[in-house]
Amino acid sequence: MNEIIKNAIEDAIVLLGREAVEKHLECLQKAINDSVKSGATVEELSKVIWVNGYYHGAIDALD
Repeated sequence: MNEIIKNAIEDAIVLLGREAVEKHLECLQKAINDSVKSGATVEELSKVIWVNGYYHGAIDALD
């Protein structure tokens, strides 16, 4: 039973993340472009992408 609940939670997180990216794609693209222009490393860029997705996912979840 715990495995079913764990899988359901993981699926919900993936779905929310996907919806947030689709809804906020313009913001994500701007964050990526700005980071690349400022010379961000791959590691820094991955953090920017993660934070952007997390932020928008949290905002959507609160709505």
